[in-house]
Amino acid sequence: MGHEAKGQIDSRICPLCGDQTQSGMTCPHDGAVLIERPGPDPLIGSVIAESFRIDAPLGSGGMGKVYRGVQLSLQRPVAIKILHAERNQPKAIRRFLQETRLSSKLDHPNVVRIIDGGNTREGRCYLVMELLEGRTLEQYVAEEHGGRGLPFDEAREIFEQLCTGVEAAHLAGLVHRDLKPRNVMLVEGTTGSGGTSSTRNLPRGSVVKILDFGLAKELDTETTGLTAEGEFLGTPGYMAPEQASGEGMDERTDVYALAAILYFMLCGQRPFTGRGAAVITAQLSGTFSPLEPGSHDGPAAVAAVIERALQPDPEARHPTVASLRAAVDALVERDDFPSEATTPAGHLLDSSPAEITQDIAASPRPRSPSAAERHCASPKPARGRLSRRAILGAVGLGAVGLGAAGVWAVPTILRPRRPIRLGMSGALTGQAAAIGRGLEHGLRARFELANAREELAWPIELEVLDDGYEPERALANVEALSRRALALVCNVGTATTAASLPALLDARVPLIGAHSGAEHLRREPPDRYVFNYRAGYARETAAIIEHFSIHDHLTPERVAVLAQDDGFGDSGVEGVRRALIAQGFSDFDPVLVCRYPANTANVREAVEAVSARDDLAVALLLAAYRPAAQFVAGVRQAKGSRSPRFATFSPTGGEVFSDEIRSLGHDPAGIVITQVVPHPGSSANGVLRCREALAAAGRPPPDFVSLEGFIVADMVVEALRRVDAPEREALIDALEGFHELDLGFGAGLSFSASDHQGCERVWGTQLDTRGRLDELRLG
Repeated sequence: MGHEAKGQIDSRICPLCGDQTQSGMTCPHDGAVLIERPGPDPLIGSVIAESFRIDAPLGSGGMGKVYRGVQLSLQRPVAIKILHAERNQPKAIRRFLQETRLSSKLDHPNVVRIIDGGNTREGRCYLVMELLEGRTLEQYVAEEHGGRGLPFDEAREIFEQLCTGVEAAHLAGLVHRDLKPRNVMLVEGTTGSGGTSSTRNLPRGSVVKILDFGLAKELDTETTGLTAEGEFLGTPGYMAPEQASGEGMDERTDVYALAAILYFMLCGQRPFTGRGAAVITAQLSGTFSPLEPGSHDGPAAVAAVIERALQPDPEARHPTVASLRAAVDALVERDDFPSEATTPAGHLLDSSPAEITQDIAASPRPRSPSAAERHCASPKPARGRLSRRAILGAVGLGAVGLGAAGVWAVPTILRPRRPIRLGMSGALTGQAAAIGRGLEHGLRARFELANAREELAWPIELEVLDDGYEPERALANVEALSRRALALVCNVGTATTAASLPALLDARVPLIGAHSGAEHLRREPPDRYVFNYRAGYARETAAIIEHFSIHDHLTPERVAVLAQDDGFGDSGVEGVRRALIAQGFSDFDPVLVCRYPANTANVREAVEAVSARDDLAVALLLAAYRPAAQFVAGVRQAKGSRSPRFATFSPTGGEVFSDEIRSLGHDPAGIVITQVVPHPGSSANGVLRCREALAAAGRPPPDFVSLEGFIVADMVVEALRRVDAPEREALIDALEGFHELDLGFGAGLSFSASDHQGCERVWGTQLDTRGRLDELRLG
């Protein structure tokens, strides 16, 4: 759990939830028999990571204990979470490090801010957070209102801030999975971080803070490996029924918990009463006491909103947090007219004005700004959509009818702009979910910026379909998108693009910036409808070979390769061969190539083969993050200081890869990772634009994946700026007209009729002890 507010500490502790603020014989939250609290804590007074002093306990949870502490360099009070000693097992360490990594992605006023985290040389895992002074929502309802529930206006303001924070987590690709009143804190008197709510009904402008991402998971239901079969994590009464089986958890899991919290705020008790198995049984059957009109002071219809969100079947709930919040808002914000005009202008007029509107739509477009003008211009606010009342008034459709002034108001106010639809097929679930969602963040941030600034004569709409990194689903997605999209952008994966490419070529649909460095996307001469931004896998491996040849006098017999047994691995192995030839070697046979089955972590034979060799200088990892990490751990365990240096490539990832290595008890420091974009922490013009666009869109700061999506979107916007009409062939001609186009990312983009590889630049990074990626100059 996250750190709690200050309170009296009793002598008993709950062995399940870890709550130390207990009295009596059993825990009121989960019914467990309380146990005696251990003696004096040896961590009090110690210093963690040479930076943070532990001063006093604040609370405890199932994963760790939370202390009040001080950041010594700034003398700033902080909260420090330490993993329980008995939890120092690989799975628990992996889960704790996941909390550190996932929480650090969130920079939002309604989410507790992460300052630092990692593990110490003594083996302690720690997480340092901002210290919050206030009360949990559970405490606030009990103490402020005597447990009778909150006034509706007050509950709604808390709910809005809570939803805003959870939406930010979902945009970052995270599901919290343990939302409950004890993990929500009201921080009083905070300034400058009040979220979106006016807080006029809350005491002293309280700000809602979401705590404890210890059970959070990426929107990836197949590969986190953190929940064993038959194990469920969460809090009965608030966790969604699907958490009991560990299947199908997504945004709707948090929708369920938010509805249960809203119920609690309105009437002061949980929707599902009882303890332990009785609560879970009631949840699975959907049996709870409905909100009666006299039990709260809100609209009667709020009961129906909550009932829908608490359905056992996720398909029956509100699909997103935004839709749940909108349903609550609609209870008090109804109007006779829709808030937005969703009908075309011509539908509001009779036949003659409609013809005029069509003529206006076909009139010459205003000039779009140049790339230089666009990159230097300050953002313009997006034009708000007009209500029906405003439209009728603007075109004179009241008692007066359409006069000349009404007709000529149409070009200014109602000029229709048919949107451009772009599509993407990528993994939003499964083993590549982090990649798919990261690319989507970057794409949407850039397209939303273009729409807000009206950089093009047409707004851009992006449709993203989930293929789960499965070739058959990717093909079905591509066939569907080909019928309605101008082009496809950032499709993810080697196997998936290989399966769907023939359909794209048959349909003559451009594929721009696919997230794959495979050879089938880089034919010579190039396929007319395939345009690549990123360097290929062969180029990434060549950059690594060149780097180590300079620093380690590399020869073929000193190279080992762990290769996934598919197109990704094949492309990398071919890159190694070409790079060695370029270094003057003619014999590739001495290279030790160890393959492992794709979609598995079965690297035992590869570990044994590498461990048997004492002459290896470098091991190259053409693998997914988990088998790559297990390979590194296995070789280091077997060879110790005689282990080769390790290097891997952009598809393996950085943070999740290093987390996996650390969870296995090994130091990731020194591992080299190539990248196809500059470091997201750099001050390059394009990176700064990306950072600003993501922040404006309420999305997490850029990482290597979202930055790649932003660059591809930047490239597409620039191509569309150069066309007279949004047509596929015109778009291709515009792309082939790029010559050293400088978008501010450190490498010019060029295409031609015989070259569809936009960039060959490879950047270097290197992991440090804490798993952070530092810039590394290759060569």
